[in-house]
Amino acid sequence: MKDLNRVTLLGRLGTDPVVRRTKKGTPVTTLTIATSRWMPDSSPIPEGAPDTRMPKQTTEWHRIVAWGKEAESCERFLKKGSLVYVEGELRTRKYVDSQNITRYSTEITAGLINFVNNLKLDDPRPSPSEDSDDEEFMEIDDVA
Repeated sequence: MKDLNRVTLLGRLGTDPVVRRTKKGTPVTTLTIATSRWMPDSSPIPEGAPDTRMPKQTTEWHRIVAWGKEAESCERFLKKGSLVYVEGELRTRKYVDSQNITRYSTEITAGLINFVNNLKLDDPRPSPSEDSDDEEFMEIDDVA
């Protein structure tokens, strides 16, 4: 059996994407995506008291790296708060910081990004729901 390194996320962007370029000119962007889940409050209820416990929300933050046309499309179509679906691989990088301390960074290298709600507020084009009955999913290959 072969190994599998696959991550699937559906979450919201924490910041606007910004494209940088490598020394060779390849576009790259790092996205910060939040995923949340609700967990029941497991604190004990005093005897005879009504159950007033509320579910608790926990949030995980994920670093996503997109390259090439995907990076440029993210900058063009996404903004803080956008809902995105990401599939990719988990990678850990080793680097030395400015104080000469070895550090590690774990991130997801995106292989597929779907823009669930995909247009910036200042984009003059109508949203897909205004001019068609299509789902609000947009594949990276559709915008390149």
